[in-house]
This record gives sequence, structure tokens and C-alpha cells, in this order.
Amino acid sequence: MFSADLINLNLEINDKESAISNLANLLLLKGFVKESFLNGVLEREIKYPTGLKTLCGGFAIPHTDAVHVVKTAIVVARLRNPVFFFEMGGSPENKIEVEIIFMLAIHDPSNVMPILHKVIRIIQNQKIIHQIRQCQSTIECENILNKGYVD
Repeated sequence: MFSADLINLNLEINDKESAISNLANLLLLKGFVKESFLNGVLEREIKYPTGLKTLCGGFAIPHTDAVHVVKTAIVVARLRNPVFFFEMGGSPENKIEVEIIFMLAIHDPSNVMPILHKVIRIIQNQKIIHQIRQCQSTIECENILNKGYVD
């Protein structure tokens, strides 16, 4: 599910909009999404925020409807400096300081919840998150994430 060419271990951005734009553009360049994907993610993020706080830290899982997706992919970014996302399912003023983003591009709507649940399991796993924080290469990170996705 994870691919080294869709992992950025040193993303330097200033806000969530820049992060979303950067990751969506990567998916667009690689042919995974349509031009409409970025606006779809930004609009969805306003209505349904994706920031999550776990014991392992702050994460975001931005995504949008399958109509904007050509083929399924997950892009991952470890941020150089955390940015704020609003909390998923929380009050509109609750902000989460996010250090790792998993942007989902899911082509088949029936796969959204299963993939989302697997990603949430990863971000709740302290061992995996510690390894992601320490890894030095995108290939190493890809291996860690794929093992965590399957386990």
C-alpha cells in the first residue's frame, strides 16, 4: 500500500493548507488523482477535519471523495515543523499539532473505512511511530509502514 516515492521525510511547510497542497500535487504528478482532488480535500477538511491526537502524537489523515481519485494511494509526510489541523469529530476550535500526515486517495468508496482503520491502527502503534520518526530513508519508511499495514 505504501510506496517510497510517495513518502516525504522532511516536508517543510508553514500551515495545513500548504501541506495538503504539497501532498495533493505529488499525487497529481504521479497520476493518482484528478485536478479536482486538491479542492476536494480542502473543502472536506473544512467540514470534516482530520486531525487526530493519539498517545504517539498528532496526525492528520486528509482525504476526499472517490470521484476525485484515479487510483488508490497513500502519501505520507513527516513534517520538519508541526502544523495545526482541527480535531476529527471534535469541537471546531480544538486544534491538533500534527507532525505526520497520511493523505488518502481512495478510488473505491467501499475501501475508505477499511483503509482508514488500518492507518489509524498504525498511528496508534508506538513502536511503528517511533520507527517512522527515526528512519533515514523513504525505502526504510515504506518497509515499516507496509509491515504495519499488513500486521
